[in-house]
Amino acid sequence: MHAAEDVAQQRLAALQLFAGGHPDATVARRLGNSSRTARRIATGAMAEMKARGRFRAGVLAAQPGPLPPPLPGARGPE
Repeated sequence: MHAAEDVAQQRLAALQLFAGGHPDATVARRLGNSSRTARRIATGAMAEMKARGRFRAGVLAAQPGPLPPPLPGARGPE
């Protein structure tokens, strides 16, 4: 698997957890990341989707259709 695919899978998993109402610390723990990384994933996804919150970003991600790609230069999880 390529690094870009890993980043996309982690992003989707994080968004699914945020849609379930899980806080940053829980998302980080389940994905094996730091809370800072979970916050960065959430903040980036919210900006890309123009969502006003983590839950909303997760809900948008759950809708049919592709997720918007990460912004150019966006870093993946640490």
